[in-house]
Amino acid sequence: IVLLATVALCTALPGYPYAPAPLGHDGRVIDTPEVAHAKAEHFARYHQEAARNSLHGHDPAYSYAGHEAYHFAPEIRYHGPPAPLDHEGRVVDTPEVAHLKAAHLHAHAV
Repeated sequence: IVLLATVALCTALPGYPYAPAPLGHDGRVIDTPEVAHAKAEHFARYHQEAARNSLHGHDPAYSYAGHEAYHFAPEIRYHGPPAPLDHEGRVVDTPEVAHLKAAHLHAHAV
């Protein structure tokens, strides 16, 4: 076993023999086109199933003839417009928020 371990250590080559990870302009690792496509397909199917199955988040009865002693709270969902995203998918400020931030910073700078 010691001989095999020594041979393995002596013949090992340093390095990573595969293609480097794709990086964005800010140095973060980004998805390859194949991964981005697979993610989009996965989330599309996920949201489709979630929309179909969102009536109850629980089993509505404890027994076949049982009566619930209390009612569950309804699911709270956001129904507003989607958040604005930049070209990399990060959330950015709306023009109104950017204007208010600039006014706030200007008020504190004076």
